[in-house]
Amino acid sequence: MCLDSLIQQLTKEGFKVTPQRKLLLEILQKSEGHLSAEDIFEEIRASQPNVSFGTVYRNLGILCGLGVVTQLDFKDGRSRFEISSGHHHHLVCLDCGNAIDVPMCPFSKTISDTAIANNFFIKHHNFEVYGYCGECREKEEETKEEARGKHQEV
Repeated sequence: MCLDSLIQQLTKEGFKVTPQRKLLLEILQKSEGHLSAEDIFEEIRASQPNVSFGTVYRNLGILCGLGVVTQLDFKDGRSRFEISSGHHHHLVCLDCGNAIDVPMCPFSKTISDTAIANNFFIKHHNFEVYGYCGECREKEEETKEEARGKHQEV
């Protein structure tokens, strides 16, 4: 979604487009990853040092409430944020926390049928797959090789 569309959505909902909100959206839009509130705060502070963390967090809450931004929970104690870009899921590295978008939804008819059979209304679902990215696996292998080499030297 382009920045102009995001700004239009804000104004349509009656919110002012403050410099902080615009910058927050720009940061999320240009990001290739999933940023925490702290990450966003640090980037904003680089150009607007008087902005508080509370301002960033409140604005993230507003943008999430409007559906412009999505809050993600990768079970590492830090929420991450991204521009809402349609329904998708993630592969999450347990070591570095990197998350890779999965462009399809594995939600199956079996789950829907089970919900219907049990008079259960599904409001939302998450599907995150946790493991280790290639880069972290390579580092782990290098560490093991170094440890084996040191062990053989003794």
